[in-house]
Amino acid sequence: MAYKVTYKGLEVVCETADELDALAERGKERRRDDVLTYEMASPLSALASVVKTFRSSQKKLLRLLVEGGRTDKELRDALGLESNKGLAGIFAGISKRLVKAKFDAEMVWQKETRRDGNEQRLYYYTLIADAAPHVRKGLGMN
Repeated sequence: MAYKVTYKGLEVVCETADELDALAERGKERRRDDVLTYEMASPLSALASVVKTFRSSQKKLLRLLVEGGRTDKELRDALGLESNKGLAGIFAGISKRLVKAKFDAEMVWQKETRRDGNEQRLYYYTLIADAAPHVRKGLGMN
């Protein structure tokens, strides 16, 4: 769990309790009238900055999910993809970037298997509610 530290208006994120302790010790050495506050940072707080680095096709997919849940067919049609292989490639690219940034795709979206009226299998994708505001921010959709 990350910790967000605010000192004189500067925000610093500490990844471990040891880092937080070291920062607190430095804070004790400061003048007594300085204000040092601590609060728990959301594990998703850095997600917006990661989303900003995504490719345009990845951002377009996330924009669609921010607007609401979509089936695989709806996503393919909106992205101009012929098959789920292309869609899987975009999701894989997003997942790789998330893993690099120490996020799990399951923290950002979920996939549910459903059946349509003809009993054909389809996949339904939605953003996780806690991640949605961070994704919106990363996409510049505030």
